[in-house]
Amino acid sequence: RTLIVGGVRYRLFGIDVPDLGQTCERFGRAYPCGSVARTALMDLVAGARVSCRPVSGERAALAGQTDASGRTLAVCKATGVE
Repeated sequence: RTLIVGGVRYRLFGIDVPDLGQTCERFGRAYPCGSVARTALMDLVAGARVSCRPVSGERAALAGQTDASGRTLAVCKATGVE
């Protein structure tokens, strides 16, 4: 849920993902869903042009401009895909 673009740490707005060390269960078997989510995000942005737009207006008022870790809440796109 965190991307670093141009030296700025962004938290993806409106995205809920498992924590990095979290495990989940599927078909009765545990798997490292946090690591899987991280790898999927890395695959999405690898070699892509990534841009992030901080949330603004009503969305910012609802969410706040930054999260508790100081990351800027943003909508990000990789080669035009949100």
